[in-house]
Amino acid sequence: MTKPLPFTQANITRAVSAARKAGLRVVSIDAKTGVIQVAENTAPTLALGEVVTQTVPPADDKAWDDVA
Repeated sequence: MTKPLPFTQANITRAVSAARKAGLRVVSIDAKTGVIQVAENTAPTLALGEVVTQTVPPADDKAWDDVA
């Protein structure tokens, strides 16, 4: 029989919510230990309704030569 985890889903939810409110970005959560890795949120925030466009380079047709 396995040992019960020392944390609950509610504990993780509260911790993630607190990190986000503090302006941090959650990077990963270890399901075995409950360790939550966070990083500074360096992504710019967008204003409501702001649209971001990104230019995508054209596909290289030669990359698909091996596909029949």
